[in-house]
Amino acid sequence: MRAPWTLLGVALAGAAGCLFPDVSSFEPSAEGGADGADDTPAAACDPAEPFTTITPIAELDGTGNDFKPTLSSDELEIWYGYASGTTLHVMHAQRTDRASAFGSAFVETAIDSLLPTDPALSPDGRTLFFAARGATASFSLYEATRANASADFGAGSPIALETTGEQTSPFAAADGSLYFANDTGSGAADIYVAAPADGGFATPALVGSLSSTSNDEAVVLTDDGLWAYVTSDRTDLPNSGASDVFLAHRASTVDGFGPLANASDLNTSAYDRASWLSPDRCRLYLESNRDSDGGGPTHVFVASKTP
Repeated sequence: MRAPWTLLGVALAGAAGCLFPDVSSFEPSAEGGADGADDTPAAACDPAEPFTTITPIAELDGTGNDFKPTLSSDELEIWYGYASGTTLHVMHAQRTDRASAFGSAFVETAIDSLLPTDPALSPDGRTLFFAARGATASFSLYEATRANASADFGAGSPIALETTGEQTSPFAAADGSLYFANDTGSGAADIYVAAPADGGFATPALVGSLSSTSNDEAVVLTDDGLWAYVTSDRTDLPNSGASDVFLAHRASTVDGFGPLANASDLNTSAYDRASWLSPDRCRLYLESNRDSDGGGPTHVFVASKTP
C-alpha cells in the first residue's frame, strides 16, 4: 500500500469530460411563500454540473507534502496531513469567511506524538479521526474528541476495530459510519466501512462495489450517502495518471454502489486524491501534485462548480 506521503511522478495532462450525477432530489421546491412568491434560496451551484475550476490553496503550501484536507461544515477550519521525510503532523488552520485566505497553520499538538496523518472531521465537528503509527511500524485508526466545535481536541486514542491489516484515510459519513482504506497484506488497500454501534463501531465490512485488485486508497461520500468519490490507481477503467478519482452511485443506502466511472473533471496524469466534499456538493477538496507535473510534493486544492 502506498504510504501517505509517497507519490508517483508523471507528466501533467488536462482533465476533460465529466460524469453527471442524477440530481432530481436537489431540485428546489416550486412552492412559494404565503404571498405566492418563490422564497427558496438560490442554489449555490447545480450539483449535476462538472467541477469547472481547480485552485491551489497556496497559503497552506509547506516544504513537504500537504495532503488529505478535511474541513468544518462551514469551511472556516481545515485540518490536513503534512509530511517531511518520515515526520508526520496534522495541521490546523482557520479563516474568517470562505472568500478569505486561511491564516497560518499550526500543529495539532495533543495528537502529535502519535505521528498522525490523514485527518477526517466528523460532521458535527467534535471528533477528529486520523491514521497514526503510534508505537508500531504500521498505521491504524485513532480518534480525538472535544466538548464542542470551538474547543481544542484532546489526546488521541486507538479505535477498536475488529479487522486486520493497515488502516489509513478515514472518512466520517453523515450517518455515523466510518469508511477507511484497509490493506490486509496484499500491498493494495480496499475500501471498508464500519457502522456505528454501542458508542463505537461494528465489525468493518469490505465495500466490494468500491474496491478492486488495485490500490483503492480513499473514499468520500455525499451527505445522503448515495454518491461516492473513490481514489484508486486501478487500470481496468479509464485512468488519467498515477491515481485518479472515480465516481459511483447507488439508489439507496441499503444498496450496493453501481459501476465506477472516471471523474475526469477532477483528474490529471499526476497524483490526485479526493478528500472532503462540501455539504452542498459545490466544492471538493483534494490533494494533488499537478502543479509540479507530478514530480513534486502534493498540495491542497479545491475544485468548484460554477454557481
